Order: sequence, then structure tokens, then C-alpha cells
Amino acid sequence: LGKRANPAWGRLIAEDERLVRTLAVSALERSGYVVLQAASGTEALDVARRHQGPIHLLLTDVVMPHLNGVQLADAIAIERPDTRVLFTSGYSENAVSVDGILRPGVAFLPKPYTPVTLGRAVRRVLDGSTLPVALGAAWLADAWDQNAALPTMSPVSAKLHDVVSEWL
Repeated sequence: LGKRANPAWGRLIAEDERLVRTLAVSALERSGYVVLQAASGTEALDVARRHQGPIHLLLTDVVMPHLNGVQLADAIAIERPDTRVLFTSGYSENAVSVDGILRPGVAFLPKPYTPVTLGRAVRRVLDGSTLPVALGAAWLADAWDQNAALPTMSPVSAKLHDVVSEWL
């Protein structure tokens, strides 16, 4: 997955889909990253608040119940403004871009993704080719409020299950 991970760099994964979360955690841990995980935005915020060390990257699904990824990124930005964010979604990249949810400078990884694709995206974000969450989350929060109704989700569940099953 490119450069070897710095084990001191913490990553927080917020993903409500268990298979996707398992894939992401396994891929990043195999690359040497310290990984914190949460099954919801609310849980991720709690994990971030309890974690004593730095969190260099937030990998979050855009669409989650109760506290979505945009709201989570915004909340984390208040307490950890240097945290970088990588948004992911089962919605097509075109759908979220056209609807104004994604703005320039915000990293997005469409689902399904492979461990290699995830590793490359994480490395790109950590190497600084995207903005810290504090700068990107405000754009997304405004866009989310204006776009509460997203288009129909693309059919990725079966394909995602196959990718995770083969990899694990």
C-alpha cells in the first residue's frame, strides 16, 4: 500500500455497515496503522472524545443514521481541527458531486473499494493532498442541509459482500 504506515498515527473509522467496517479496519491494521472503530457517527464521536492520542484521519461514511458523516466530521473538527477526513459512500461519486455534497478539497472514496484502493486513498489524504476536516466539514455541512434528499443508492451491497468475503 505504498509508504509504510506510521503506527503513531491514529485513524478513526465510522461505518455503520459491518462488512465495510471489517474490511477497512483489517486493511489498515495490516498496513500497520492504529485503528479506532465505531458503528455509528454518535459512537465515533464518543470514541474520539475518549481517545487520548492524536487522530490523524477520520474515515467516515457520508450517510449514517442519527449523526451522519458530515455532522461527525464537523463535530470532530471543533475538538481536533488538524484531523483529515476521507468520506466514503455507496452513492455514486457523480450523485454526491452533482448534488453539491462534495466540494473541491474534500476526499471521497466510493464504495465498494478494495483494501489496496483504501490504502492508497488513506495515504493520499495523510500525505496532505486534501484539506483538514476543519476546513472541509463546513462546506459539507452547508451542502448536506441543502441536499437532505439524496438520489437512490446504487446497488453495491452484493458486490461489496463479494469483495469483503474474498479478501477476508
